Amino acid sequence: MFVDRGTLAGGFQAPIAIAGPLREYLQLSVAVSGTGTVYAVWHAFAGSGMVSAAPPGGPFSAPRELSPAGDELVAVVQSPGGPVAAVWAIPERSSRAPLLSYALMGADGSRGPAVKVGRVLVPPFGVHFALNDRGELAVVGITNNGSPGHGPTSAVVVTCSSAARRCSRPHPIQVGAIGHTEEQVEDSLALSEDGTLTVLAVADSEECRPKARPCGGLWAITRRHNGGWLRARKLARKAEWGELDAVSDGQGDALALHRGASESAQLWSGLEANGARITAPARPAQPAGYAQAGNPVTLAANSQQSFLMTWCTYPAAEAEPPVVHPCNQVAAALGSDDHLETAQPLLPATNVDVGSPEGALDGAGEAAVIWNYGLEETPGTFEARGVSIDIHRP
Repeated sequence: MFVDRGTLAGGFQAPIAIAGPLREYLQLSVAVSGTGTVYAVWHAFAGSGMVSAAPPGGPFSAPRELSPAGDELVAVVQSPGGPVAAVWAIPERSSRAPLLSYALMGADGSRGPAVKVGRVLVPPFGVHFALNDRGELAVVGITNNGSPGHGPTSAVVVTCSSAARRCSRPHPIQVGAIGHTEEQVEDSLALSEDGTLTVLAVADSEECRPKARPCGGLWAITRRHNGGWLRARKLARKAEWGELDAVSDGQGDALALHRGASESAQLWSGLEANGARITAPARPAQPAGYAQAGNPVTLAANSQQSFLMTWCTYPAAEAEPPVVHPCNQVAAALGSDDHLETAQPLLPATNVDVGSPEGALDGAGEAAVIWNYGLEETPGTFEARGVSIDIHRP
């Protein structure tokens, strides 16, 4: 297991080994706290996690268990400028949803006091997390009273406080008249520093039952910082089930991103807690000669109301957009408040993994975009060979 640290100004240092040899496929993640502590995390699928932590400029610690032995590490969640949290699930022998818990991570990678979140289905079912700088965690997911897909299910939101070591009662998400199952709804959420919470939900019109009209569309549901929930607001009358993301701008507003399977991405901003202003959706303009590929679009924001979108592109002349095989170019678009700039192509890049481009944005507006490159061994298969990164400074 190797890690490589660096800065936007100074570049990368030499990579160092922190663990190994490892004999199984692992899921990797990296998180950085507001104080600059770096957490390198790895775990096997449905297994407990390991972490090695390093202070700014200091060495990485010896690996230690991140989730309790026998439990399943579900996610490592990073706040905009504060703590990092680990979320894990206690496996259930019955068909009930597993019990989730979370804890803030110490500077040495140790777990703080555990907070019980509640029973929520974990991946492959959709579950999403948001953490603010005060250590408050919001979770949106599916809960059940029986086996997944068979027992009664409902989409719920739970909010937790690490300081009080307690969580709210599950709050059901009601979007129109549609019944919620894990097949019908994809959710995402944004949590501001003052506790304002925005939850996004796409209800696919094709999944609507004949007696469940009105139905479908893209919805935003907001909880004010004082705990009161507003009525759900429909952002789009029709919305395909697809990519969905929500981020907080640090000022009590949220940005919403949606892209259906056959649609280009649309961005909404200004989702204020009082519901007074929602901008018309904006679509990023593609670089000249390119069209958006059929793959994820990622969204990042900082606390200064600036945001960054990244995605993979292919020549507009191609008859069919790539879905699995490599694309030809990575594009990014910056924006602030209600304005979305024209997309810019990044460094010339061929054989890009269509699902890999991701971006990050710091408080000064400096952006970093990273992606995998490799080879298409056979049609529909991709073998990663390396990683590229591009830096933007305002």
